Amino acid sequence: IQDTEKKTMEKILRVSGIMRSILEQKGFKMLAQIEKQALSSVLINIMDNKTGGKRLEEALTETLKVLSASSVIKIKEKIYFSIGETASRIDGLGDSHELARDSLYIQKIFGNPAILFYDDLHVYQLIMALEKTASLKKFVMKYLKPIVNESLEADDALIDTLKALRDCHYNKNDAAKLLYISRQSVYQRIKTIESMMGKDIFTNAEKRLCMETALFALDYLKNKPR
Repeated sequence: IQDTEKKTMEKILRVSGIMRSILEQKGFKMLAQIEKQALSSVLINIMDNKTGGKRLEEALTETLKVLSASSVIKIKEKIYFSIGETASRIDGLGDSHELARDSLYIQKIFGNPAILFYDDLHVYQLIMALEKTASLKKFVMKYLKPIVNESLEADDALIDTLKALRDCHYNKNDAAKLLYISRQSVYQRIKTIESMMGKDIFTNAEKRLCMETALFALDYLKNKPR
């Protein structure tokens, strides 16, 4: 084993020990194995199933705090906890492991959050499903063209306006504040968007939902490793 690999292994083992101790205090048994530079674990909940998710998040949050306060993880290093779906049977562990990998993939693309449950991926579950069928870019182009071209280059001002409106539930005052522009400028941009994408882009609920999803997908495609 090379010196760097030995140090990485030692670090993973120290993280594993800290994590195991805290998880046991929160009612979990931990079965772990090392995969390359990652720690893969099966957690057995030995307490109330209804509180499992909350207790697990508390345990992982506490683990991060302990690791941050120790010399195990350096300031510039990142550690992610990626959690798949709960499996009620042993034959469901493989699927749960794959879903945990999906969570980790999203964390690495966007650089956060440090703790992510697959159930909290929400729209990214759909985005990854579309990507696996090679339909994701087509979906983005269908609902964001012509303000996005085939190379995924976009009119940033209009894209930012769509995102702000989406995130502010189409409250124009709040969107203007988020964009640091006047309310009148937001109205002007909306007119431009409607002229390019159709007047029903905001009034047709199904089309608007697809457009909003396409905005998330655009960020996903632009941030993922090439």
